[in-house]
Amino acid sequence: ENDAPVNNQCGYTSLTHPWSAGVAKWLTEEVLGVKPETPGFGTFSVTPHLTSGLSRVSGDVPTPKGIISFSLDVREGTSCLVVPDGTRASLSLPLMGCRDLKVTLDGKPLVAEAFTPTHARFPEIGPGSHSLVIDYPSEPLSAKADEAFEYAIPASAVSEDSLTGGD
Repeated sequence: ENDAPVNNQCGYTSLTHPWSAGVAKWLTEEVLGVKPETPGFGTFSVTPHLTSGLSRVSGDVPTPKGIISFSLDVREGTSCLVVPDGTRASLSLPLMGCRDLKVTLDGKPLVAEAFTPTHARFPEIGPGSHSLVIDYPSEPLSAKADEAFEYAIPASAVSEDSLTGGD
């Protein structure tokens, strides 16, 4: 019942092996930006980290209080945030190189409380399904052309490893 998988040298089957847990946690907390502030997500922050090459994110985070759903598209200037009952969210939107963005929450103006070099922080948001419109006064971090890579040894000079045989 708990024999080793075929061609596995470990001697047992791990059904809880976290091979992708680190990446999933990092993407959820640092790219999507949803992090618990208190145990069980009673309060949580939403601070997405985007770039000129990554201008939109969307994801759902299951919590004991319900699913937190967040999406943001800085090029379109749209965002949706679902805050489960019994929780509160603190929202920080990326400035994307624009200092004076205008934001509306459910059709009403939302004024930033504070600024960091990269984000505008807004007042806490209570439970519900919220729609945000973000007006960036200029093109948010226009995409840059990919830079060419220059390797110390050009790819044309690389050949089969006959000395070690790949070991």
